[in-house]
Amino acid sequence: MCFRPPDTTSGPLICPECGKKIVSPNFRPVVCPFCKAPLPEAGAPASPGAPAPAMPGAPKGPQPPSAPKA
Repeated sequence: MCFRPPDTTSGPLICPECGKKIVSPNFRPVVCPFCKAPLPEAGAPASPGAPAPAMPGAPKGPQPPSAPKA
Protein backbone atom coordinates (compact mmCIF):
# COMPACT_ATOMS: atom_id res chain seq x y z
CA MET A 1 0.00 0.00 0.00
CA CYS A 2 1.33 3.42 -0.93
CA PHE A 3 0.60 6.24 1.48
CA ARG A 4 0.99 9.73 0.12
CA PRO A 5 0.52 12.54 2.65
CA PRO A 6 -1.38 15.65 1.60
CA ASP A 7 0.57 18.57 0.19
CA THR A 8 1.18 20.93 3.10
CA THR A 9 3.32 23.44 1.20
CA SER A 10 0.37 25.28 -0.35
CA GLY A 11 -0.93 26.61 2.98
CA PRO A 12 -4.55 26.94 4.10
CA LEU A 13 -7.32 27.41 1.58
CA ILE A 14 -9.21 30.70 2.07
CA CYS A 15 -12.62 31.28 0.47
CA PRO A 16 -12.50 34.39 -1.76
CA GLU A 17 -16.19 35.17 -1.00
CA CYS A 18 -16.62 34.75 2.76
CA GLY A 19 -12.94 34.75 3.80
CA LYS A 20 -13.21 31.65 5.99
CA LYS A 21 -10.35 29.17 6.25
CA ILE A 22 -11.21 25.77 4.78
CA VAL A 23 -9.39 22.79 6.29
CA SER A 24 -9.62 19.67 4.16
CA PRO A 25 -6.51 17.48 4.52
CA ASN A 26 -7.67 14.66 2.21
CA PHE A 27 -9.09 16.49 -0.81
CA ARG A 28 -9.50 19.96 -2.29
CA PRO A 29 -13.17 21.06 -2.25
CA VAL A 30 -14.76 22.60 -5.34
CA VAL A 31 -17.21 24.84 -3.46
CA CYS A 32 -16.95 26.55 -0.07
CA PRO A 33 -18.73 24.47 2.60
CA PHE A 34 -19.85 27.70 4.34
CA CYS A 35 -21.17 29.97 1.58
CA LYS A 36 -21.27 27.51 -1.38
CA ALA A 37 -19.21 29.87 -3.57
CA PRO A 38 -17.00 28.20 -6.20
CA LEU A 39 -13.36 27.95 -5.13
CA PRO A 40 -10.39 28.63 -7.44
CA GLU A 41 -8.74 25.58 -8.94
CA ALA A 42 -5.30 24.43 -7.84
CA GLY A 43 -2.64 26.62 -9.44
CA ALA A 44 -5.05 29.43 -10.26
CA PRO A 45 -4.53 32.89 -8.78
CA ALA A 46 -6.20 33.24 -5.38
CA SER A 47 -8.15 36.38 -6.18
CA PRO A 48 -9.88 37.10 -9.48
CA GLY A 49 -8.41 40.62 -9.63
CA ALA A 50 -4.82 39.43 -9.26
CA PRO A 51 -2.71 40.09 -12.36
CA ALA A 52 -1.34 37.10 -14.19
CA PRO A 53 2.44 36.70 -14.18
CA ALA A 54 4.10 38.47 -17.09
CA MET A 55 5.54 36.42 -19.90
CA PRO A 56 9.27 36.87 -20.42
CA GLY A 57 10.18 38.88 -23.49
CA ALA A 58 12.28 37.70 -26.38
CA PRO A 59 16.03 37.97 -25.87
CA LYS A 60 17.60 41.05 -27.36
CA GLY A 61 20.14 40.79 -30.13
CA PRO A 62 23.80 41.68 -29.71
CA GLN A 63 24.59 45.37 -29.32
CA PRO A 64 27.18 47.09 -31.51
CA PRO A 65 30.48 47.80 -29.75
CA SER A 66 30.75 51.20 -28.16
CA ALA A 67 33.54 53.66 -28.94
CA PRO A 68 36.45 53.60 -26.49
CA LYS A 69 36.53 56.51 -24.04
CA ALA A 70 39.64 58.63 -24.09
